[in-house]
Amino acid sequence: MDQDQRRRVLGSLAGLPLAAALPAFGQEGPYPNHTVRIVVGSPAGGAIDVITRLLADRLKVRWNQPVIVENKPGASQLIAAETVARAKPDGHTLLVATSTPMIQIRFVKKLIPYDPRRDFRPLSVLGVGSIALVAARNAPFSNIAQLVEHARTAGKPLPYSSWGNGSGAHLIGEGLRAASKTDLVHVAYNGEAAALSDLLGGSLALSFLTQATARTQADAGKIKVLAVTGPQREPFLPDVPTFKEQGIAGLEVIGWAGVFAPAGLPQPLAEQISRDMQQVLKDPSVNELFMKQGFTAAGNSPAQFSKLFDEDEARWTALAGLAGLKPE
Repeated sequence: MDQDQRRRVLGSLAGLPLAAALPAFGQEGPYPNHTVRIVVGSPAGGAIDVITRLLADRLKVRWNQPVIVENKPGASQLIAAETVARAKPDGHTLLVATSTPMIQIRFVKKLIPYDPRRDFRPLSVLGVGSIALVAARNAPFSNIAQLVEHARTAGKPLPYSSWGNGSGAHLIGEGLRAASKTDLVHVAYNGEAAALSDLLGGSLALSFLTQATARTQADAGKIKVLAVTGPQREPFLPDVPTFKEQGIAGLEVIGWAGVFAPAGLPQPLAEQISRDMQQVLKDPSVNELFMKQGFTAAGNSPAQFSKLFDEDEARWTALAGLAGLKPE
């Protein structure tokens, strides 16, 4: 990821004012006045879950109130997102989600139980990072050119896995299929842990993983990392070339995890919560912990997050068009 894109994604659109926080917003006493629940659509133990718990631990100290993380995995994070969309908009129920249930899911699924723009208020980006394409250790290919050649001569479709139908990994895989003109077929898993199990077990040859998982398994000699998304190589995986370097254009997207609230949350309270999160995410020790999960700690205002959302939606829409995806 080049420095210009990193600065943009990390919310360096400086100068946007934050509204002054009010002591109370239609509730008794200052916010928060009881337990805050952060719902996450990823399984426990995964990178998104880990960085969410890091945020919750720091906010618990800052707010002097319990902050709990509730995992509701499945259905490409739709279950978690729907839970928060229907929650009371008082700031005590928040969502951490990737762009999957907010942007990409509409490219493959017609019926979604909420409207991402109508039913949510973006608060802050939590972390950003590229997505890695990996292969089983014994796979007969070690780079994209060899993968393409293998897929074209295999005589049968080559399965690749993602962590959910409509996920960013799914769209990237379909973009790769279209750009390389190969017979790749998508297999959706309920989170990357299940896909990793099959990859290590030998029943799966190709998968998309988060950077942290890819690096951990590659360092242990259990998998091969073929490529990463983004316009330039990632510091987290400096020896792994991008898809673009290997002749596959259109996959320069990056992944993010962000914090959302129900849409009815008052704007001043949204600004206050976002400001508190930004302060947590500015801590160098927090970013160090995030980096171990393959993410760069971000932190930006609701306005900056909304702008990034619009830009990202345009990028993913272009990729969905390249892949020829149609909602079903």
